[in-house]
Amino acid sequence: MTDHRLVAIDSIGTNDDQYMASTFEADLDLIDRRLKRLYPYVDFEATQVPTHWNKDDKCTFMRVSHLNLRFMYPEKPGTPANDRKNKMEPGAVRANHPCPLFAGVYYFEVHIKESDGYMGVGLCQKNVKMNRLPGWDALSYGYHGDDGNFFSASGQGVAYGPTFGKGDVIGCGLNLVRKNVFFTKNGENLGTAMDIIDAVDELYPTVGLQTTNAMVDVNFGQMPFLYDIYKDIQSVRETVKARVNEMHMPSAKKKNWLNGLR
Repeated sequence: MTDHRLVAIDSIGTNDDQYMASTFEADLDLIDRRLKRLYPYVDFEATQVPTHWNKDDKCTFMRVSHLNLRFMYPEKPGTPANDRKNKMEPGAVRANHPCPLFAGVYYFEVHIKESDGYMGVGLCQKNVKMNRLPGWDALSYGYHGDDGNFFSASGQGVAYGPTFGKGDVIGCGLNLVRKNVFFTKNGENLGTAMDIIDAVDELYPTVGLQTTNAMVDVNFGQMPFLYDIYKDIQSVRETVKARVNEMHMPSAKKKNWLNGLR
């Protein structure tokens, strides 16, 4: 089975900053410990978790680089200088694996290095086209930077949070127990964006960009998050404990289940 951690650098120098995204972590053992602390109920021997962007699962003209942690909207040849900050044809990318179902709460963050706000951060299933921004299609959910709206299966968003752009860190969380999605901005939880998601299985982290030279680095847990996700994880754990306590089952079996949630 493929190692669930980030791929080690082999053919390039580890001290060459041009290859390092701002979210890069070289210590694979440290990454391993961080991911297992984030998702203690995920069987890492049987389940692969997102670790980087999938360079083979993106809009064709978009660029994935820096050990697949950076996503960029490259300048197209012949683009007039005064058009480089205007909205262009959108392009998106998906992570290499879907959110693990036994994570309880799955979360990732995007560090925006360059953007005028015409972008979206969110989740989508595998069949969603990558020449669209997150949230424009069915089984796709996205928080957009230019207007702060949340989109779900529609080109018309609903008011949700503040706008965002260069220098901001945007997080996306999927609560797999309550089946809702939330977002964060610079470490602050913006609240639930959608209460009930139709299907939480096979949802992939995704980002879409729509302006030339827009660029983001992703953190799938290889580095500490700006937002304290552990309080959400603990809240979900307490919810599951309460549901187990309400179930009718032999006391010994119930005790074993509750012990496993500690």
